[in-house]
Amino acid sequence: MSFRSMLNKSAVIMVFQAATGSWGSTDSFTQGQTLRCRLVSSGGREVDRESMVRAEATHRVYMEMPASDLKERDRLMIGTRVFDIVYINDAAGGIGHHLEIDVKEAV
Repeated sequence: MSFRSMLNKSAVIMVFQAATGSWGSTDSFTQGQTLRCRLVSSGGREVDRESMVRAEATHRVYMEMPASDLKERDRLMIGTRVFDIVYINDAAGGIGHHLEIDVKEAV
């Protein structure tokens, strides 16, 4: 079974946008690329980030490599569910195969 055949959902990358003006700052998200993914529940475990800060993750997303950089301020929308990105891991060692992303479901 190939990696791609296990990707049974679609994730929309919601790209973080910050705007600052005389009224203050406003954060918003714009729809970016849609990619195939697999969503797996992780039971609310904590993950170690490279910065040694512990952060809570509710799920892990296995995803194809996006065409543009994915950042931890971005979000993923899978179906009607929205997930904040906690940590992005290039699991294939930088060769561009796939990402493993720890996420927390937004409420």
